[in-house]
Amino acid sequence: MHVEKPEHQTVRQLAARFVAALPSQLHRIKAFQDNYLWILQDPASSRCWVVDPGDAAVIVEAAEAKALEIDGILLTHHHPDHQGGVDALIAWAAGQGRRLKIYGPQDARIHHDAVAAGEGDRL
Repeated sequence: MHVEKPEHQTVRQLAARFVAALPSQLHRIKAFQDNYLWILQDPASSRCWVVDPGDAAVIVEAAEAKALEIDGILLTHHHPDHQGGVDALIAWAAGQGRRLKIYGPQDARIHHDAVAAGEGDRL
């Protein structure tokens, strides 16, 4: 019997493969009372991606402290602690003349201009 997995699990698996495949530096950013946000940095440059930015302020603070250039956002699912900071990050990047790429699951609860990503997709 074949059981379909929820879409967010598929994207979580995609995120795990994305992290494993990249020669990246992973920055763990403490957020809220019991959570972490993640920045994946290309070790050869200052370019990076943010995974599930629930709080834009701590991401911006970390990016500026480390002189990182955020290229995009990877969303694993719709919860506010994972996507709550997306709009503020988009505005922050726009203020610097940049447009962030956003990837995430095909889910009506994600209210951003995200490119749908799922099992087997390559970023």
